[in-house]
This record gives sequence, structure tokens and C-alpha cells, in this order.
Amino acid sequence: MRVEQYCYFALESATLSAADITRRLGLEPDAVLVRGSMSSERDMPPTHAWRIVQRTGESIDERLTHLVDRLEPVRAELVRFGADPDVLAVIRVVRHFSDGPKGASMGWRVSPAVLGFLVEVGARLDVDEYDLH
Repeated sequence: MRVEQYCYFALESATLSAADITRRLGLEPDAVLVRGSMSSERDMPPTHAWRIVQRTGESIDERLTHLVDRLEPVRAELVRFGADPDVLAVIRVVRHFSDGPKGASMGWRVSPAVLGFLVEVGARLDVDEYDLH
């Protein structure tokens, strides 16, 4: 079985743009989404998003650790965002499973340091796994 995976930290808001978030954090994102940019009729996506992405070839455990390490310089501001009811902070793990040569390992875990970060900044952990066979 082949596994393709990545993870990212996002700040999502219907009212704050990614540019607003960048100004407050002083950290450039790896990716952004603009509310309504895919479909203005259905308001897709429904929020603006500011993202830091880990797509390296490591395990999810290691990617999560590197993600938190990259965000450490702005941790205090992320805590302030976490208290804002108009902002959702989330770490997403995305994994695609398909037929083919063996890829990444199937299992993964969240370290105490990453769990502590999630709690401190008020972030959710969202895991999306897709079976593509």
C-alpha cells in the first residue's frame, strides 16, 4: 500500500484575510486561501486561510514536530488568535492511501510537545484519511 501524506497548521477566519493574519504574526505563510475565490455563489471556500505546510518525506510524527518548531517564534501571537472567536486554529493531517509500492508507515502519534502546543494556542487536530484504491 502506498501512503502520501502531509500536514499543516492553519488559521481560518471569515473576517480576517490571510494578509491581516500575516501582518499580525509577522510570519509569511506557505499557502493562503481567499474566501469565495473558488465560487462566490456558494461562498467557497467559506473562510480565508493562512497556512504553514510540512510536505517533507518524514513521518507524520516528525512533520508535526517540525511544524510546531516553525511556529515557535510566533507562539504568543497564536495564543491571542486562539482566544479570538472569529479565528479557527487547526493542525490538519492529510493522508491518501492507494495501491502501489509501499510508502510511509501506517501508524503515527502526537508527541506531548505537539499536544501542549495545540492546547496552548487553542488549536484543533483534524485528521483526513482517504482510501484511493
